[in-house]
Amino acid sequence: MRPLIWILVAAVFMVASHANASMIVSNRLTIDFTDARNAKAESTWSEPDKIVITKDGLGWDGSKNSLREGWILSEPIATGTSWRPAQHVGVRVTIDPAPTQLTLDNGQTMTPFGGYVYARHSPDGQHWTDWQSLEPDEVGKNDAGRRFSGSVGIPERQRTQYVELLKDYAKLDVPWSSDEKAACEWIVKRDPNFFRDHKPFVGYVQVLFEADFYAGQRIKKLDIDTVAGISGTAAIPRDAAVFKKRDGFWNFKAPTTTAPTTVPSK
Repeated sequence: MRPLIWILVAAVFMVASHANASMIVSNRLTIDFTDARNAKAESTWSEPDKIVITKDGLGWDGSKNSLREGWILSEPIATGTSWRPAQHVGVRVTIDPAPTQLTLDNGQTMTPFGGYVYARHSPDGQHWTDWQSLEPDEVGKNDAGRRFSGSVGIPERQRTQYVELLKDYAKLDVPWSSDEKAACEWIVKRDPNFFRDHKPFVGYVQVLFEADFYAGQRIKKLDIDTVAGISGTAAIPRDAAVFKKRDGFWNFKAPTTTAPTTVPSK
């Protein structure tokens, strides 16, 4: 499930950004591990022949207190608007349920560690940054899930060349000088490897969860919420047709002429 929320605001939206924003764009990816079709469409995970989906969720059955080291990798989540990508994106991840208490052979009890969550981002869905860790949120007694949050973004100094190219594109006789998707298509025609070498904005976010999978403890759901502040300032288009079918998220994809990067595996 991926709902789209655009809210017009006049205040400063703080997602590690100091720029005034005019739109808040939110996207959510919910991975239901009690539904095999949904889970396989929205994620991959370690040892799929051993860690499997049942009506109770993703996990495995084994001897008491036994475990497997495992991971879950989400599909990329688009951020920003179809014509303007985000520079900074807040990310919140919830894994449900939290680990349950175990009783050891000596009678003592322990609760397994909740795991780690990492995020990375890409301008074009193909070339990615390194992974960075999200911080665990403080969980209340009545909170069933594991929560992690943080933000990903691009410093302004790393956007210099991209911004100059946007200015060059805006000088051309184009339907809409503020259409950054069209500008990115123009950029890669000039330099097919530009987004391999530069990551000037956050077009897509991907999440990686790593933890010990204890026998009998199954994950039911993984929620990923993203939110970004986007400037709504734009030039008036020369051709109003550019607005057709533009109600959506960033969807620029790298051309097939560039060499793909590998998807992380374990």
